[in-house]
Parts: sequence; C-alpha cells; structure tokens
Amino acid sequence: MLLRSILDDIDELLKMDVGYIRRLEKIKKTIQRNSSLWDADLRYVEQLAKHYLNETYDYPKKNITSRGYHT
Repeated sequence: MLLRSILDDIDELLKMDVGYIRRLEKIKKTIQRNSSLWDADLRYVEQLAKHYLNETYDYPKKNITSRGYHT
C-alpha cells in the first residue's frame, strides 16, 4: 500500500468537490509554499479524507510549530 500525502488527499477532495473548496485551495498553497499550517487546517483535511476517501493517511506531525503544522 502506498502512503498518501496531504497534497494527494487535497487534490482528490478538490476533484470530488467536497468540503470548502477555497479553504482546501488555501491549505494546498500554504503547503506548496512550505509555510506553517494551522493544526485546525490539518485536522480539517484529515477528517474530510477519512470521510470521503477510501484510503487515508495520518499525516506526520513531526514539525509542529506554535502556529501549527510545518511541512
């Protein structure tokens, strides 16, 4: 089984047109810029992925900053 990344999950969720599209796009841009990500945003993507995607992945939380998740 291949591990999915958060970007893979966001792309799949965007294709499915579920959740708040603008929020997912903002989260994706934040990750692509290698900026820190709020914990709430990470949990949001995790919950959507667990609900809508067959295969889910618990994203690594090794780079937590005071603001949240840092990629």
